[in-house]
Amino acid sequence: MRLARAILDEPFTVAVATAADLGAQLGVDPATVVRFSRALGYAGYSELKEAIRSDLPHMLTATEKLRRRLLEPGGDPRAGSVESTVSQDLRNIQAAAAMNGEDLVRRAARAIASSDRVVVLAAGMSAPVATVLAHLLELAGVPGRARSDPVLAAADVATLGPASSVVAIGFWRYVGSTVHLFRAATGRTRRSIAITDSHASPLARLARFTLLAPTDAATINNSLAAPITVVNALVTAVTGLTSRRAYALSQALDEVYEAGRVTIGDTARPGEAADRGGAVEDR
Repeated sequence: MRLARAILDEPFTVAVATAADLGAQLGVDPATVVRFSRALGYAGYSELKEAIRSDLPHMLTATEKLRRRLLEPGGDPRAGSVESTVSQDLRNIQAAAAMNGEDLVRRAARAIASSDRVVVLAAGMSAPVATVLAHLLELAGVPGRARSDPVLAAADVATLGPASSVVAIGFWRYVGSTVHLFRAATGRTRRSIAITDSHASPLARLARFTLLAPTDAATINNSLAAPITVVNALVTAVTGLTSRRAYALSQALDEVYEAGRVTIGDTARPGEAADRGGAVEDR
């Protein structure tokens, strides 16, 4: 009964856990997990997991999603429309808001705000989320770095200390280098945060704090709308704790932006307006 309930209530966990892990979570012998799978008509637990994965949209590869939409009869022609895509992103964001309580986000933010530096680990589709997080943390006054190359990221992990934080970002299908580097990092600091899609994720099992972000999408592999929203919420909480540092840095950045003409806006001096306007028109 416990195994049946797990399949119905926590299919993602069953789909990614080993028989030993699932048995330990539910208090049953791993052999019982295998026998139960066979009783359901599968050759074994691996075949049961594959069947569950095929029914979970967020666990399908982009290839499989496209095959179902384009090649199988009865596919939904609206699956790739702008309206359905935006609607799915909104559902992901709403789910992320429900999954991550205010207290959890604040505790993770306190760990980051009191750190001497933050290393953000991610690769593949998750790398842009890591880049945004590291940049926003810099603006909040907390030194942050994100490098998707595993060799360069390993050098960052090697310099972590107890006063540092590490954030790992990854979603199904998880990139091995991110998981392995995060495991090494958690041996150097307890200030570990995962941004992932399930508590059954290998990153969640290693982290002290886990923030969840659904990435369901109709045809592409992952949608990054909810992960970016979670990053914004986390950095907002961090900035509330580092407001003086953030404000001082913002003032300094404004001076550099103006002196270096980094940005083009409506603050140009009269003599420079024509030049800046021309640059915009040329682009």
